[in-house]
Amino acid sequence: LDDYSDFGRHASPRLGLVYRPQEDSAIKLLYGQAFRAPSAVELGCADPDEPCRLPAGLQSDPYLKQVRATSLEAGLRWAPAPGHRLELSLYRNDNRDDILFSSVSTTGQLGYFRNFDRTRHQGLDLSWQGRVGALDLALAYGRLDATYQAEGVLRIGERNLAVQPGMRIAGLPRQSLKFSADWRVAAGWSVGADL
Repeated sequence: LDDYSDFGRHASPRLGLVYRPQEDSAIKLLYGQAFRAPSAVELGCADPDEPCRLPAGLQSDPYLKQVRATSLEAGLRWAPAPGHRLELSLYRNDNRDDILFSSVSTTGQLGYFRNFDRTRHQGLDLSWQGRVGALDLALAYGRLDATYQAEGVLRIGERNLAVQPGMRIAGLPRQSLKFSADWRVAAGWSVGADL
């Protein structure tokens, strides 16, 4: 039971400060902490003495720490013209004890879930929303820098990867662009599309 001493001992506080110099604009600063408990699949394949391949049947149930995240976000929102709104957010999220699939060795195919010291997700989100005639339009851009902040050997797909602090996390898009349009056909009716 000593291994499980941190379960139930974490709070998820979030503190925000918003300044509105005008009705349609705002400046925000947010700070938060969060955590998550390991999932059943992660616990079922978390023993380095009984490694598994994914997808895996549940085997042992060793201890994994809860993932703890600390985030900081700053942003602006303003309306440059009637019916238009721009938003900008800068954020940084540091995860401690993240749960990642680790390899038993640099040459083996077996692995297990384990706590990884630190990972970081930081970036910016920029969006515009506007109304042009009968169209409601939105355009959003995201830039993400997701990196490992510790050393380790991880199992990524069909291969092992020795990661170093600052190395980019694979599988997460560095940039994203989203566009949506809704056409107000008649009162209470609209047709829309997202890209």
